[in-house]
Amino acid sequence: QAQIEATIEDAKNTQSILENSGVVDDTNATETTGTTEASETVTGNVQEKENNNSGSVSNIFDWAKDAISGAKDSVANVVENVTISTEELVQKVENSLNHFIEAVADHHFLRDSDAGAVTVLLDGEDRAGCGSEWREDQGDAAGAEGIDCRKEGKNMEYLAHIDGDREQSVKEHLQGTAELAEKFAAKFRKADWGYCCGMLHDIGKYSAEFQKKIKENLDIRVDHSTAGAKVCENLDGCYWLLTYCIAGHHAGLPDLGREGLPSSLLGRLKKRLCDYSAYEKEIEIPQITTPPIAMNPEKDPNFALSVFIRMLYSCLVDADFLDTEQFMNNGTVQRDSGESMDVLLEKLQNYTAKWLINRNDTTIDGRRSEILRNCLEMGKSSKGLFQLTVPTGGGKTVASLAFALQHAVENHMDRVIYVIPYTSIIEQNAQVFREILGSENVLENHSNVDYESSEEFKPMQLAAENWDKPVVVTTNVQFFESLYANKSSKCRKLHNIVNSVIIFDEAQMLPPNYLKPCMAMIEELLQQYGTSIVLCTATQPALQQFLPEKYVARELCPRREEQFRFFERVTYQNIDTVTEEEMAEKLQQEWHALCIVNTRKRAQRLYERLQGEGVYHLSTTMYPAHRRRVLAEIGKRLKDETGKKCIVISTSLV
Repeated sequence: QAQIEATIEDAKNTQSILENSGVVDDTNATETTGTTEASETVTGNVQEKENNNSGSVSNIFDWAKDAISGAKDSVANVVENVTISTEELVQKVENSLNHFIEAVADHHFLRDSDAGAVTVLLDGEDRAGCGSEWREDQGDAAGAEGIDCRKEGKNMEYLAHIDGDREQSVKEHLQGTAELAEKFAAKFRKADWGYCCGMLHDIGKYSAEFQKKIKENLDIRVDHSTAGAKVCENLDGCYWLLTYCIAGHHAGLPDLGREGLPSSLLGRLKKRLCDYSAYEKEIEIPQITTPPIAMNPEKDPNFALSVFIRMLYSCLVDADFLDTEQFMNNGTVQRDSGESMDVLLEKLQNYTAKWLINRNDTTIDGRRSEILRNCLEMGKSSKGLFQLTVPTGGGKTVASLAFALQHAVENHMDRVIYVIPYTSIIEQNAQVFREILGSENVLENHSNVDYESSEEFKPMQLAAENWDKPVVVTTNVQFFESLYANKSSKCRKLHNIVNSVIIFDEAQMLPPNYLKPCMAMIEELLQQYGTSIVLCTATQPALQQFLPEKYVARELCPRREEQFRFFERVTYQNIDTVTEEEMAEKLQQEWHALCIVNTRKRAQRLYERLQGEGVYHLSTTMYPAHRRRVLAEIGKRLKDETGKKCIVISTSLV
């Protein structure tokens, strides 16, 4: 710790050395005269430079660079013996290096006419010009030859993107992004926030340094994301909330953090940036007139604000991507948002027309039709919380889709999102939806789906980025992790959750350890973002306790208790513990049988004992396409009127 303190003292002494050096921005400058007392770590470097060099700018800079290196080495030598906290150590090291950096920048020592632009390797990154933090008043070198941004910024054409001979100006990009973000945010009544965020997100591109980078295709780093955040920080009212979205629209939403952490929001806001003031000639800061959230005196607003910031961030990053994509594709449309809810409802009605005629409640099909009719009728209800408690075999998949489409049309909603715990269930349900609605309208988004392998799937690959399809089928993990994420790739889709019908299939499978954050998010989506939630299962979990009293779920299944009694088609018999040989013998005597075991190895061994005509095996060792083929074959065999043998040995995936 003492050595670290000495290093910090060295850093402070650097300022004194440079102030007393008398060096000017000229290679013929006179010899440095300043002296200082410093620790042995740095003094040798100082004295050697003073004795052997003429005091030119490049020599002074070399000295400072060696001093930085010495400071880093000094810390590295004692890290293993440090007893202070890691956080405090990092802070001390950052302070030490920052003193050197500021001392050099404050005296324009980087503006050496002979040496050209100076690049320092610091913490493993090449930082040139004012793309980094260590420059003085927007006047340091940038690019391969160095530029004076105060001279070149006056009559400059400001470009955001270049594609061959085509150019998109910064103003065009900001307006295009703002209009899209405004449209997205309007869905949760915050159009003014979306527009403002879009108009300010890239004003850092008005710096002469960024313009040199893009026009000359230079491989230098120029921070253009922090500028808009700095502008918002200095405005009155709620503009400060926009700093998160704008600062993180490439790197991801930052933590608030503290000034000493460069990656945190407070650290970013303290960065020294290139002069981006030219934006004032072209861009007027939009007004924000609505509050960010509806305040509830009985609740802590912080969680609601965090969801609002993520939603706004989603609007910005998707709008930014889409506007850039449109320019780079020269207006060519590669995306397909699918058909409207009205068209999809008509397709479902045509598909189920024959079923709805059946009103014989003494048959299974008649009971399924009764449930389906009730779901269609309940779909005309206002938005809110619903539950569909249907016994196994009651036609839950189609009935829930019918409710969702009718409800979406009635309430002018944008899409239906199915949230399902297992990929095996997703694959089966998504296939049903595709048969009814058409493949172009159903997005299956989970780890087993690959849309990148073929150009044929390009529209689906693009839709997976932001869920721009009328029906989305995804997992619990994908859904909730996205809502709590901070990366643009995860958050981009969030604004398309707004104004949707969200169906939690097998709701009893919501993870118990995460029920509180999951239910807190469900409540926020209900209250602030115009969604309707359906908890869909054969065994409703006790979730009501996690929601306010005003949210009482409306049941979609008619005569629920009676339906469960009717659909009791299974009798249970305990056969105690049996060996695999005994189980194999029992199955050999069956004609139609399903055997579910608890391990893949056991399923494999039983199948090998019985394999032959009409015997099938299912487990997660099979890749998804293979499982689908086997399931299709099993279904076809069971429907065969000749009554073919069908024995299925499966793990619990079934």
